[in-house]
Amino acid sequence: MCKYIIIGQTGGIGSYLSNKIFEADAQSLIVLQSSPRSTFTYLKELKSILYELENVKTRVIVVNCIGVASVQGAQIDLAGSNYANVQFVEELAKAISGFSFIQFIHLSTCLVYGINNGDVFDERSDLNPVSLYSRQKLKAELSLFNTKWSGSCSILRLSNVYGRSIAYGTILYEAIKAKSEGVCFAPKNPNVRIDFLYEDDLFSAILLLARNHFDYECEVFNVCSETVVLASEIENYLDFWRDSPSPLLGTEIASETRLLFSAKKLKSYTGWRPSFKYLSGLSNFYEFRNNV
Repeated sequence: MCKYIIIGQTGGIGSYLSNKIFEADAQSLIVLQSSPRSTFTYLKELKSILYELENVKTRVIVVNCIGVASVQGAQIDLAGSNYANVQFVEELAKAISGFSFIQFIHLSTCLVYGINNGDVFDERSDLNPVSLYSRQKLKAELSLFNTKWSGSCSILRLSNVYGRSIAYGTILYEAIKAKSEGVCFAPKNPNVRIDFLYEDDLFSAILLLARNHFDYECEVFNVCSETVVLASEIENYLDFWRDSPSPLLGTEIASETRLLFSAKKLKSYTGWRPSFKYLSGLSNFYEFRNNV
Protein backbone atom coordinates (compact mmCIF):
# COMPACT_ATOMS: atom_id res chain seq x y z
CA MET A 1 0.00 0.00 0.00
CA CYS A 2 1.24 3.49 -0.88
CA LYS A 3 0.68 6.88 0.65
CA TYR A 4 0.87 9.98 -1.57
CA ILE A 5 2.05 13.47 -0.73
CA ILE A 6 1.55 16.03 -3.49
CA ILE A 7 3.85 19.03 -3.15
CA GLY A 8 2.07 22.00 -4.71
CA GLN A 9 -1.40 20.52 -4.50
CA THR A 10 -3.17 23.85 -5.04
CA GLY A 11 -1.68 24.39 -8.51
CA GLY A 12 -3.18 23.14 -11.76
CA ILE A 13 -1.39 19.80 -12.10
CA GLY A 14 -1.03 19.38 -8.33
CA SER A 15 -4.75 19.80 -7.68
CA TYR A 16 -5.57 17.47 -10.56
CA LEU A 17 -3.29 14.71 -9.20
CA SER A 18 -4.59 15.22 -5.65
CA ASN A 19 -8.20 14.91 -6.80
CA LYS A 20 -7.48 11.77 -8.84
CA ILE A 21 -5.72 10.08 -5.92
CA PHE A 22 -8.45 11.14 -3.49
CA GLU A 23 -11.14 9.74 -5.78
CA ALA A 24 -9.30 6.42 -6.07
CA ASP A 25 -8.47 6.05 -2.36
CA ALA A 26 -9.06 8.96 -0.01
CA GLN A 27 -7.02 7.32 2.76
CA SER A 28 -3.89 7.20 0.62
CA LEU A 29 -3.61 10.99 0.22
CA ILE A 30 -1.73 12.90 2.92
CA VAL A 31 -2.54 16.62 2.97
CA LEU A 32 -0.13 19.08 4.58
CA GLN A 33 -1.65 22.06 6.36
CA SER A 34 1.16 24.57 5.87
CA SER A 35 2.15 26.30 2.64
CA PRO A 36 5.33 25.57 0.63
CA ARG A 37 5.83 29.34 0.52
CA SER A 38 6.90 29.05 4.16
CA THR A 39 9.68 26.62 3.39
CA PHE A 40 10.94 26.00 6.93
CA THR A 41 7.47 25.40 8.41
CA TYR A 42 6.37 23.30 5.45
CA LEU A 43 9.40 21.01 5.45
CA LYS A 44 9.24 20.70 9.24
CA GLU A 45 5.65 19.46 8.97
CA LEU A 46 6.58 17.15 6.10
CA LYS A 47 9.46 15.58 8.03
CA SER A 48 7.25 15.18 11.10
CA ILE A 49 4.76 13.19 9.05
CA LEU A 50 7.53 11.06 7.53
CA TYR A 51 8.96 10.26 10.97
CA GLU A 52 5.50 9.06 12.04
CA LEU A 53 5.33 6.80 8.97
CA GLU A 54 8.84 5.45 9.43
CA ASN A 55 7.70 2.44 11.47
CA VAL A 56 4.72 1.75 9.24
CA LYS A 57 5.39 -0.72 6.46
CA THR A 58 4.30 1.44 3.57
CA ARG A 59 5.95 3.35 0.78
CA VAL A 60 5.39 7.07 0.50
CA ILE A 61 5.25 8.63 -2.94
CA VAL A 62 6.18 12.31 -2.85
CA VAL A 63 5.34 14.11 -6.08
CA ASN A 64 6.76 17.59 -6.55
CA CYS A 65 4.52 19.72 -8.78
CA ILE A 66 5.88 23.09 -7.69
CA GLY A 67 7.50 25.02 -10.50
CA VAL A 68 5.53 23.40 -13.32
CA ALA A 69 4.91 26.80 -14.83
CA SER A 70 5.34 28.64 -18.09
CA VAL A 71 8.43 29.99 -19.80
CA GLN A 72 6.85 33.45 -19.65
CA GLY A 73 6.26 33.14 -15.92
CA ALA A 74 9.96 32.58 -15.23
CA GLN A 75 10.85 35.70 -17.19
CA ILE A 76 8.30 37.85 -15.37
CA ASP A 77 9.22 36.73 -11.85
CA LEU A 78 12.90 35.82 -11.78
CA ALA A 79 13.24 35.55 -8.00
CA GLY A 80 9.97 33.66 -7.54
CA SER A 81 10.65 31.20 -10.34
CA ASN A 82 14.21 30.55 -9.17
CA TYR A 83 12.88 29.79 -5.71
CA ALA A 84 10.17 27.42 -6.99
CA ASN A 85 12.22 25.74 -9.69
CA VAL A 86 15.60 25.47 -7.96
CA GLN A 87 15.93 26.51 -4.32
CA PHE A 88 12.80 24.79 -3.01
CA VAL A 89 13.71 21.58 -4.87
CA GLU A 90 17.16 21.57 -3.26
CA GLU A 91 15.70 22.11 0.22
CA LEU A 92 13.02 19.47 -0.35
CA ALA A 93 15.62 16.90 -1.47
CA LYS A 94 17.71 17.55 1.64
CA ALA A 95 14.65 17.05 3.84
CA ILE A 96 13.44 13.73 2.41
CA SER A 97 16.43 11.99 0.80
CA GLY A 98 17.38 10.15 3.99
CA PHE A 99 14.12 8.19 4.22
CA SER A 100 14.46 4.76 2.62
CA PHE A 101 10.71 4.30 2.12
CA ILE A 102 10.40 7.47 0.04
CA GLN A 103 9.88 7.35 -3.71
CA PHE A 104 10.35 10.91 -4.92
CA ILE A 105 8.87 11.94 -8.28
CA HIS A 106 9.93 15.34 -9.58
CA LEU A 107 8.16 16.97 -12.52
CA SER A 108 10.57 18.64 -14.91
CA THR A 109 10.32 19.57 -18.60
CA CYS A 110 11.43 18.33 -22.00
CA LEU A 111 12.51 21.91 -22.72
CA VAL A 112 15.88 21.05 -21.15
CA TYR A 113 16.82 19.47 -24.51
CA GLY A 114 16.68 22.82 -26.27
CA ILE A 115 15.83 23.51 -29.90
CA ASN A 116 15.01 20.48 -32.00
CA ASN A 117 16.63 20.24 -35.41
CA GLY A 118 14.95 17.07 -36.53
CA ASP A 119 16.40 14.51 -34.12
CA VAL A 120 14.30 12.58 -31.63
CA PHE A 121 15.26 13.47 -28.07
CA ASP A 122 15.65 10.65 -25.58
CA GLU A 123 17.20 10.64 -22.12
CA ARG A 124 20.71 10.21 -23.57
CA SER A 125 20.47 13.28 -25.81
CA ASP A 126 22.59 16.36 -25.20
CA LEU A 127 20.98 19.05 -23.07
CA ASN A 128 20.91 22.63 -24.30
CA PRO A 129 18.19 24.60 -22.46
CA VAL A 130 17.43 27.92 -24.14
CA SER A 131 14.92 29.66 -21.87
CA LEU A 132 15.46 30.80 -18.32
CA TYR A 133 12.72 28.41 -17.21
CA SER A 134 14.38 25.37 -18.79
CA ARG A 135 17.79 26.32 -17.38
CA GLN A 136 16.26 26.52 -13.91
CA LYS A 137 14.61 23.12 -14.34
CA LEU A 138 17.90 21.58 -15.48
CA LYS A 139 19.72 23.05 -12.48
CA ALA A 140 17.15 21.40 -10.22
CA GLU A 141 17.62 18.08 -12.03
CA LEU A 142 21.37 18.24 -11.50
CA SER A 143 20.90 18.90 -7.79
CA LEU A 144 18.68 15.81 -7.54
CA PHE A 145 21.25 13.67 -9.36
CA ASN A 146 23.89 14.90 -6.92
CA THR A 147 21.75 14.01 -3.90
CA LYS A 148 22.34 10.74 -2.05
CA TRP A 149 18.95 8.99 -1.99
CA SER A 150 18.18 6.30 0.56
CA GLY A 151 15.00 5.64 -1.39
CA SER A 152 14.63 6.54 -5.05
CA CYS A 153 14.15 9.61 -7.22
CA SER A 154 12.39 9.70 -10.60
CA ILE A 155 12.64 12.85 -12.72
CA LEU A 156 9.84 13.15 -15.27
CA ARG A 157 10.54 15.39 -18.24
CA LEU A 158 7.09 16.37 -19.43
CA SER A 159 6.10 17.57 -22.87
CA ASN A 160 3.21 20.08 -23.15
CA VAL A 161 0.64 18.92 -20.61
CA TYR A 162 -2.97 19.84 -21.34
CA GLY A 163 -6.37 18.98 -19.91
CA ARG A 164 -9.05 20.26 -17.57
CA SER A 165 -6.54 21.20 -14.88
CA ILE A 166 -4.31 23.39 -17.03
CA ALA A 167 -4.52 27.11 -16.40
CA TYR A 168 -5.40 29.77 -18.92
CA GLY A 169 -2.59 30.78 -21.24
CA THR A 170 -1.81 27.43 -22.83
CA ILE A 171 -1.58 27.46 -26.61
CA LEU A 172 -4.62 25.18 -26.89
CA TYR A 173 -6.73 27.48 -24.77
CA GLU A 174 -5.62 30.49 -26.82
CA ALA A 175 -6.60 28.67 -30.02
CA ILE A 176 -10.02 27.72 -28.66
CA LYS A 177 -10.58 31.23 -27.33
CA ALA A 178 -9.73 32.74 -30.72
CA LYS A 179 -12.06 30.35 -32.51
CA SER A 180 -14.93 31.03 -30.11
CA GLU A 181 -14.46 34.78 -30.74
CA GLY A 182 -14.42 34.25 -34.49
CA VAL A 183 -10.87 35.53 -34.98
CA CYS A 184 -7.89 33.89 -36.63
CA PHE A 185 -5.50 32.08 -34.31
CA ALA A 186 -1.97 33.28 -35.05
CA PRO A 187 0.73 31.55 -32.93
CA LYS A 188 3.92 33.51 -32.40
CA ASN A 189 6.02 30.64 -33.75
CA PRO A 190 3.85 28.79 -36.28
CA ASN A 191 6.56 26.28 -37.22
CA VAL A 192 7.23 25.11 -33.68
CA ARG A 193 6.68 21.36 -33.28
CA ILE A 194 4.68 20.45 -30.19
CA ASP A 195 4.15 17.15 -28.37
CA PHE A 196 0.95 17.33 -26.32
CA LEU A 197 0.59 15.12 -23.22
CA TYR A 198 -2.91 14.66 -21.82
CA GLU A 199 -3.13 14.94 -18.03
CA ASP A 200 -4.62 11.44 -17.61
CA ASP A 201 -1.52 9.94 -19.21
CA LEU A 202 0.71 11.83 -16.77
CA PHE A 203 -1.36 10.40 -13.91
CA SER A 204 -1.04 6.85 -15.24
CA ALA A 205 2.74 7.25 -15.56
CA ILE A 206 2.97 8.34 -11.92
CA LEU A 207 0.79 5.43 -10.79
CA LEU A 208 2.92 2.89 -12.64
CA LEU A 209 6.11 4.30 -11.15
CA ALA A 210 4.50 4.20 -7.70
CA ARG A 211 3.41 0.58 -8.06
CA ASN A 212 6.87 -0.64 -8.99
CA HIS A 213 9.90 -0.76 -6.75
CA PHE A 214 13.07 0.03 -8.70
CA ASP A 215 16.67 -0.44 -7.61
CA TYR A 216 17.90 2.80 -9.12
CA GLU A 217 18.79 5.78 -6.96
CA CYS A 218 17.92 8.52 -9.47
CA GLU A 219 16.66 8.16 -13.03
CA VAL A 220 15.11 10.47 -15.62
CA PHE A 221 12.21 9.63 -17.94
CA ASN A 222 10.57 11.44 -20.83
CA VAL A 223 6.78 11.50 -20.51
CA CYS A 224 5.23 12.43 -23.84
CA SER A 225 2.53 11.30 -26.27
CA GLU A 226 5.04 10.69 -29.09
CA THR A 227 2.65 12.54 -31.37
CA VAL A 228 3.68 15.88 -32.79
CA VAL A 229 1.82 18.75 -34.44
CA LEU A 230 2.89 22.16 -35.70
CA ALA A 231 1.58 25.22 -33.88
CA SER A 232 0.16 26.42 -37.20
CA GLU A 233 -1.90 23.22 -37.51
CA ILE A 234 -3.74 23.50 -34.20
CA GLU A 235 -6.65 25.57 -35.51
CA ASN A 236 -7.23 23.12 -38.36
CA TYR A 237 -7.30 20.22 -35.91
CA LEU A 238 -9.88 22.02 -33.80
CA ASP A 239 -12.09 22.31 -36.89
CA PHE A 240 -11.60 18.64 -37.74
CA TRP A 241 -12.45 17.46 -34.26
CA ARG A 242 -15.55 19.66 -34.09
CA ASP A 243 -16.86 18.17 -37.33
CA SER A 244 -15.92 14.55 -36.55
CA PRO A 245 -15.55 14.05 -32.78
CA SER A 246 -14.16 10.51 -32.80
CA PRO A 247 -11.77 9.50 -29.98
CA LEU A 248 -9.75 7.54 -32.53
CA LEU A 249 -8.85 10.51 -34.68
CA GLY A 250 -5.67 11.36 -32.81
CA THR A 251 -3.88 8.28 -34.06
CA GLU A 252 -4.96 8.86 -37.63
CA ILE A 253 -4.24 12.56 -38.01
CA ALA A 254 -1.31 13.53 -35.83
CA SER A 255 1.84 12.31 -37.53
CA GLU A 256 4.08 9.83 -35.73
CA THR A 257 6.78 10.08 -38.40
CA ARG A 258 8.21 13.30 -37.01
CA LEU A 259 8.59 12.51 -33.33
CA LEU A 260 10.02 15.13 -31.04
CA PHE A 261 10.61 13.10 -27.87
CA SER A 262 10.85 9.39 -27.15
CA ALA A 263 9.17 7.73 -24.16
CA LYS A 264 10.79 4.36 -24.87
CA LYS A 265 12.65 4.27 -21.55
CA LEU A 266 9.50 4.82 -19.46
CA LYS A 267 7.70 2.17 -21.49
CA SER A 268 10.53 -0.28 -20.86
CA TYR A 269 10.59 0.31 -17.11
CA THR A 270 6.86 0.41 -16.41
CA GLY A 271 4.91 -0.78 -19.45
CA TRP A 272 3.34 2.67 -19.72
CA ARG A 273 1.69 3.67 -22.98
CA PRO A 274 0.01 7.00 -23.74
CA SER A 275 -3.72 6.40 -24.11
CA PHE A 276 -4.45 9.81 -25.59
CA LYS A 277 -2.98 11.15 -28.77
CA TYR A 278 -3.41 14.85 -29.43
CA LEU A 279 -6.93 14.77 -30.80
CA SER A 280 -8.22 11.86 -28.74
CA GLY A 281 -7.67 13.89 -25.56
CA LEU A 282 -8.79 17.12 -27.13
CA SER A 283 -12.52 16.47 -26.85
CA ASN A 284 -12.55 16.76 -23.05
CA PHE A 285 -10.32 19.81 -23.15
CA TYR A 286 -12.35 21.52 -25.90
CA GLU A 287 -15.69 20.89 -24.18
CA PHE A 288 -14.41 22.08 -20.80
CA ARG A 289 -12.82 25.28 -22.12
CA ASN A 290 -15.89 26.19 -24.14
CA ASN A 291 -17.98 25.99 -20.96
CA VAL A 292 -15.65 28.07 -18.76
